[in-house]
Order: sequence, then C-alpha cells, then structure tokens
Amino acid sequence: MTSSKVLLTTSIVILLTGCSDQSIQSNWARRSPSIDGSLEEWSSASLVIFEDLQVSLGVGNDSSFVYIAGRVANASLQQMVESSGVVLWLDPDGSHRKDLEIHFPASRAARTNLDRGEFWDSLTEEQKAKAQEKVEEMRRGVLVIDRRSVDSHIYTRGNIEGFEAVIVDSQGLVSFEARIPLQIERYFPKFNRMDPGKMVAVGVGLGASRGDRSRNIDFDSAQPSGEFGFPGRGGPPGNLARGGSPEVAPKEIWLEVILAQPH
Repeated sequence: MTSSKVLLTTSIVILLTGCSDQSIQSNWARRSPSIDGSLEEWSSASLVIFEDLQVSLGVGNDSSFVYIAGRVANASLQQMVESSGVVLWLDPDGSHRKDLEIHFPASRAARTNLDRGEFWDSLTEEQKAKAQEKVEEMRRGVLVIDRRSVDSHIYTRGNIEGFEAVIVDSQGLVSFEARIPLQIERYFPKFNRMDPGKMVAVGVGLGASRGDRSRNIDFDSAQPSGEFGFPGRGGPPGNLARGGSPEVAPKEIWLEVILAQPH
C-alpha cells in the first residue's frame, strides 16, 4: 500500500476494559477514504479498542468531513448490527445529546408493497421494477433524524451532500464506515458547525433501538436529498472470532473527539 492511500498518520491504540466513554484525538485525513467497509485506509488510525466488547473504533477528519469507522468481533453484537444496523449520534457541542441521530441502513423493514391501485396498475413492468429499485436504494441509504426540528432526511449513495455509510460482513468480522459533513448546519440549521480543532461528541449504538420515528417514514414517497483491530493492527490478546464471544446486551459507546487540524 502506498503512503498516498493511507488515511491517517499517527498510530495510537487505546485499550479499554469495562468502559464505554473515551476521549480520542482525531487524525487528519490526507485523502478522503472510500466508504466501502474494507478499512484498509485506516491501517495507521488512532483507535479506541473496547476489549471487553470486542469492538474497535477510529475517527478521522479533514476540512470537509468527519470519518468514523468500527469493527465488531463479538458474535452477539454482530447479530444485532446485522439485524438493526448502526446508529450514530453526533453532538457538535461536545455533550452527549442525541438530537442528531444517524441510522444506516435507513431501514431494515421488509420490502414495501407498492401496489397503490390505479396508478401502480398503469405502470409497465419495467417502470414497476425501477420504482421498487428506487425504494430499495433509499432503504440502503442513510437516515438522519433532526430531533430539534422534528425532521428527517434520507441520503442515498453518491448524494452531493456527502452523507455516506456502509456495513460489511467479511471473514467473521462486521465492519462499518461513515462520512458526515462538518458543516452540519447547512443541512440542519439548529446545530452548530464543526471545525477542525473543536471537540465534538460521537455516540455509537450497536443494537440500539431505532425507536418509532424511523419506522414511521414513508419510503414510497420520501425524497432522497480474524482481528478486531483494523487491517494491519492486531487486536489485544484473547480476541475471539464469531461464535466464541460472550453474550452482551445492546451497547452505546460515546467518544469525545478533538477534531484534527491540518499539519
């Protein structure tokens, strides 16, 4: 791997046991990572490893986005993530308020019945297929809930705003990546801008309840607006693969993140 493809530069690993809150210094992203769940570009990231949960988290940023990545080895948490996805909470003021909630995928619900009478019947089979494909694309997107304005938006892959997230299950590990614009106030005006050098709080919900709000969204009419460390970074001794993990309840982890500034 060439140096130009390495996302983060300073190697820091924090091992934690029995702790779900931690402060971390973000690293400056010299190059925007691909949001694909492979985590190859995170090989030199600052990491927080929650040893008892078998979860590792990393955070990076540049002048436009904050990047969040995670890897889950605990079998119980993996099943929860595969069932309900991941929830992120972002507080630009550094507290642990859950006013800005980010879900991915946007929905795990069953396929929608688009049969709505005469209009649906008037469509060709090709048009019906395209309509269903659009709904599924929105389901796989990112749902952002603004609880201050009682508003929500769905962002599909490749959106110009920059909200992207993905979950990947590979080789007995579940990994996820997310990208969130620093200028969050452009899209959700009741929140403050996040700037390099500022401290923000990031919450990660693994198996967390999605609540009633996400279930009430009408996806038919909504508008699109090995190791459990990262690759090349071994986890702490005694890490367990899928099937050998202790049972755990849904977990909520908070990181107080000092956003990096350009070198």
